[in-house]
Amino acid sequence: MQKILNTLFLVLFTFITLLGQTGKAKYVFLFIGDGMGINQVRLTEAVFPDSLNMRKMPNLGLMTTNAANRYITCSAAAGTAIACGQKTSIGTIGLDVNKQQRLKSIAEKVKENGRKVGIVTTVSLDHATPAAFYAHRADREMHDSIAIDLINSNFDYFGGGGFLKFELNENNRTFIKNKGYNLIDSRLNFLLLDSLAGKTIVISPILDIEKAINFSIDQTNEEITLPQLTDKGIEVLNNDSGFFMMIEGGKIDWACHSNDAGSLIREVYSFDRAIGVAYQFYKKHPNETLIIVLADHETGGLSLGVNSRKYDSDFSLLRKQKVSIVEFTKKMDSLKKTSNNAEQMYLEAMNMVKLNFGLGEIQIPLNKNDKKNFQKAFQKSLLNKPIKAEYSEDNPVASLAVKILAEKAGVGWTTSHHTGTPVAVYSIGVGASQFSGFFDNTNVSTRILDIMGFR
Repeated sequence: MQKILNTLFLVLFTFITLLGQTGKAKYVFLFIGDGMGINQVRLTEAVFPDSLNMRKMPNLGLMTTNAANRYITCSAAAGTAIACGQKTSIGTIGLDVNKQQRLKSIAEKVKENGRKVGIVTTVSLDHATPAAFYAHRADREMHDSIAIDLINSNFDYFGGGGFLKFELNENNRTFIKNKGYNLIDSRLNFLLLDSLAGKTIVISPILDIEKAINFSIDQTNEEITLPQLTDKGIEVLNNDSGFFMMIEGGKIDWACHSNDAGSLIREVYSFDRAIGVAYQFYKKHPNETLIIVLADHETGGLSLGVNSRKYDSDFSLLRKQKVSIVEFTKKMDSLKKTSNNAEQMYLEAMNMVKLNFGLGEIQIPLNKNDKKNFQKAFQKSLLNKPIKAEYSEDNPVASLAVKILAEKAGVGWTTSHHTGTPVAVYSIGVGASQFSGFFDNTNVSTRILDIMGFR
């Protein structure tokens, strides 16, 4: 009898849950892991085996990413397709393929329908992906104009990096204030934010040269992390009418552009911790919340397996890496300023490689070819010949260190740019089943609007 009652209870619980999930979504989280392909997720999961939050989600889809005029997209075209439900040309933000007609984003439509809106990212707030949700510009490089679009958007919460060209001088700070925004650029004031804050722009107090938040692997306790920005965003946005929040892990893409696997896994892991914050909110409001996790494209052509190791791998070796390729480049630049003795500098450089990447330890020995390549890279370093990546100029020794570590772990890269590989979509909550199966990135915003009842 007890078994029958338990079965009936389970059936009733499932029915009630499904009934709630056929309603309208009041709270929507759209997570975009920039450059985050399936292998980026699997690699992170292999190194950090405690199950990723995104992988706990019951619905799995596969999404195409091509732009209107190129099979391999850029973040501007991909972001616009996701945000606005229409393909556009490379480099275009919130406009049609001819760069003429304004395309209204899901965030703008949600705001028009009385919901609050938040945009969060680990890169600059005027970067391509976040800009696709509030800006309308013919060129993603129009950073001054994009910043003005942000301030004029009337969205409720922005959080992340700063502005690339829009200087926060006295006049511009006054302009932001006159538009009704609180500008928060200290950690203390960030921690003091609450539901009474009103419209808010949060800029992390510590930024890199590209006005982005530092790589997770390099961060200190003085910085503001993506999970913290997400958590505070919920606090600021939460209200009886509901909200829409887009959260981007932007530096996943940057790590992949530099083929920096050790930094990549920390970026995905931090991104997933932010998803975990939203998941805790979902558990409190399961019949009113929708969480979607996807990527705008894949970057790097990441492979789990390399020729040199055949079918062998040890992805855990990536844990040996202590700093990003960018931070190690800074270390090498500092080293070159301390001595004119090339032989002494080389020995110190190799000691730094050992300390920061584990290369040369018993667990990760260097063979003759590795050592020869490091000598060549060091010579290039002395001649100030950096390896140019999409968002950085990497020291040759740093670039070689991440390459060798990745190869010894069994990780390969086919490119330092984007690929046309379809990306995974993970989802849970109200209407989440609509993001199962195979679909295009232009379907994302239209389906969310349907689930929110705004179409």
